[in-house]
Amino acid sequence: METISLSRLNEFVRRVIALNFDDPVWIVAELLQIKESKGHYYIELAEKSDQGDIIAQSSAVIWKPNYGLIKKSLSADIFTILKEGNQIKVQVLVDYHPRFGLKLNIQKVDESYTLGKILQQKIQTIDRLKKENLWQINRTLELPIIIQNLAVITSMTAAGKIDFENQLMSNPFGYQFRLSYYPAAMQGLQTETEVSQAIININEQEVTPFDGIVIVRGGGSKLDLMDFDTYQISKQIGLSALPVLIGVGHHIDESVADMNAFASLKTPTAVAEYIINHNRLAEENVIKTMESIRFYGSQIISTYAIELRHIKESLNTSFINIKYTEQQKIIRYKNKLYNLVQQFIQNKFTTLLQLDHKIKINDPSIFYQKGYSLLFQHEKPITSIHELDLSDPMITKLKDGSVLSQPIKIWQNQKSN
Repeated sequence: METISLSRLNEFVRRVIALNFDDPVWIVAELLQIKESKGHYYIELAEKSDQGDIIAQSSAVIWKPNYGLIKKSLSADIFTILKEGNQIKVQVLVDYHPRFGLKLNIQKVDESYTLGKILQQKIQTIDRLKKENLWQINRTLELPIIIQNLAVITSMTAAGKIDFENQLMSNPFGYQFRLSYYPAAMQGLQTETEVSQAIININEQEVTPFDGIVIVRGGGSKLDLMDFDTYQISKQIGLSALPVLIGVGHHIDESVADMNAFASLKTPTAVAEYIINHNRLAEENVIKTMESIRFYGSQIISTYAIELRHIKESLNTSFINIKYTEQQKIIRYKNKLYNLVQQFIQNKFTTLLQLDHKIKINDPSIFYQKGYSLLFQHEKPITSIHELDLSDPMITKLKDGSVLSQPIKIWQNQKSN
C-alpha cells in the first residue's frame, strides 16, 4: 500500500472539494459563536439532533469586504440575524486549506429565514405563556396611588441606569423615591438567567415591600432586544406579584417581555417620566378633590345659610305670633286673677262682717247692759252648777264691778213640763 504525506492528502481533499463545490451552496445551521477581529467575523456553525446533541460542526467566516455587502443587503440589523443561538440560512463557498482545514466562506444571508425562526420562537413563547395563564397577567395588577419604593433591575454600569435615576430624582415636583438596585446583565447569554432571578428575589423580599419593579437598560441593537424574548423572563413577569415597568431602550421593536409587562416604555427616561406622571396625576386628583370639597362645602354652607335665614325669619314671625298669643293669655289670666282676688276679698270681707257681728253679740259688756252677770271660780268661767266648788269663793262680774261671795247651797232648776 502506498504511503502519502499529510500535505498530499490534504491537497487531494482540497481538489475533491473544489471539484464538487465549485459553486456557492445554501445551508441552514445554528450559529454557536461569533467573534470579530479586524473587521472579519469568525463564526461557528452547528447542526443539532432533536435531543440537542451536536451532530455536525464547521467554522465559517465573513471577510471584511463581504461583511459590508451583506449588511447593506439586509433590511434588519445584521446582528439580529447573526446572533448566537439563532437558526440561520447562509450561502457559502466551501473552501479547504491544506493547513487550516475546512472553512465556509459566507457570501449571503437569508434574513427572511432567520426572522421567521425568531418570530416563530416569539409566537411559541407567547403561546406557552398563554397556556400557563402567565400572559399579560401582570397588566391586571395595580400600582399604588403614590409610587415611592422601587426595585430596579439593571446593569450598574449602564447609561440607562444613570438616565433613569437622574430623571426620577431631579423631577420638578420634588417627589422623593427610594430605589433598591438588583444588578443583572442587560445583554448577552446571562441576561435571561440574571433578570429572571432578580425578579424572583424581589418578589421574595419581605423586609421592604416594593411598589413595583423597574427593568431598564440604555439603548442597544435589535439583537440585544431579543434577550427579552426569552421564556423565563416573561414567565417571572407573569408570576410577579408586583407591577413590572420595562424600558429597554428600543424605539421600534417590541419584545415578549415588553408585551407581557404591566407597562412598556421605550427608554429608561420614559419609565421615569411615567412614574413621575403617575404621582403627579395622583396629586392633581387630590387637589381636585380638595377643590371639589371646598366648592361643594361652600355651596352647602351657602344653602344652609339661606335656610337658616328663612328659619330665623320664620322664627321671628312665629315668636311675634306666640308673643301676642301669650300676651293675650296673660291679660286674660290677669283679668281672671283680678276678679278672683276681688271675689276672694269680698268673701273674706263678708266673713269678717259676720265674725264682727258674732263678736259684738257675744261681747260681755252687752250682756252686762242687759242685766246679766258672769260667774268665775278659780279664774274660770262657771257655766253649770256642777262646776262650782262650795268650799272656795267665787267672783260675780257685773256691768260696773265685781262681787266676791261664798257659795252656801246649790240647787238645780226644775224642768217645766
